[in-house]
Amino acid sequence: MYFQNVFVRFSPKEVYCYFDMDEPRFGLHLSYIVPGDVDNIVAHPVKSGSMVLAPRGYHPTVASPGTRNAYYWVLAAHSHESRSYDLAVLDPRREQMN
Repeated sequence: MYFQNVFVRFSPKEVYCYFDMDEPRFGLHLSYIVPGDVDNIVAHPVKSGSMVLAPRGYHPTVASPGTRNAYYWVLAAHSHESRSYDLAVLDPRREQMN
């Protein structure tokens, strides 16, 4: 699989690999650090072959109308001892919305 878009800013911990979203279908991978701080969201357009590294913060995804948001979610660690499986944390400012 060829990944067209790679966004690197920090040492990665989570990787989202998008598939089955051929053009004209697309989605948005949103990233923000501070809980509830939606004024500083960075939006990454994604489609089949896109890969987004998400080392920290909150990163919801959304699909365009008529599109299924399809991705593999991969967790990475530097060593066996540093592995953690409790990385999925809801934004406390948005938790009541679920």
